[in-house]
Amino acid sequence: MGVTELETGRCLDINDACLEMFGFRRDEVIGQTTLLLGIWPDPQDRARLIERLKSERSVRNLEVPMRVKPGGLRHILISTELVTLGKTRCMVTVGQDITEHKRAEEALRDAHEELERRVRERTRELERANASLIESEERFRTFLDHAPNLAFIKTMDGRYLYANRRFEEVFRLDQHSIAGKTDAELFPRGQADQFRAHDL
Repeated sequence: MGVTELETGRCLDINDACLEMFGFRRDEVIGQTTLLLGIWPDPQDRARLIERLKSERSVRNLEVPMRVKPGGLRHILISTELVTLGKTRCMVTVGQDITEHKRAEEALRDAHEELERRVRERTRELERANASLIESEERFRTFLDHAPNLAFIKTMDGRYLYANRRFEEVFRLDQHSIAGKTDAELFPRGQADQFRAHDL
C-alpha cells in the first residue's frame, strides 16, 4: 500500500510490504516520485492511470507491469482511490504481486498449446494409419471377391464377419444378411451343424 500525490507522483507514505516487494528502504522512497524511482517501465502507463482516476475517482483490479529495485519486472494488480489530504489530491494504492500467478498461467497455456499440438499430430498420424488400413482392407476384399472359391471370416463363436462374392452367389445371400449371423441362423440345422463341426 502506498500514498502518492496525484499530480507529481511524490511518495508520502508506504507500508513495509510494499517496501519489501519493490526492494527499497523507506528513506529512499519518501519524498521521491514514482517516475524518479523508475517503478513505471512506461511512464505513459502512469499517465493513463491518472487520467482514468481523475474521471472515475477509483480504479479496481488494474494489471500493470512495474520495475522493482533489482531491475526485474513484476506484474502488479492494483486498485487505487482518489482522496484529498489537506488541499492535495492524492492516490491511495493497494497492490498485489501476481507475477507467479501470471507465470503459472503462461506455463499452463504453453502446456495446453503443446498438448493441442500433440493431439493434432497424433490425429494426423491416426488418419494416415486409418487411410492405409482402409486401403489394405479394400485390397484384401477385392482379392477375396475375385477368388473362385468360397472365402469367409468368422469370430471364434461362429459369427460371420465377412463372406466373399462367391460365397454370396453359391448360397444366394448378401453381405448384409450374413454379417453377424451364425450358420444356425442362415442354414438348415443339419447343414449348419456340419459347417460348425468343420469349423471346430
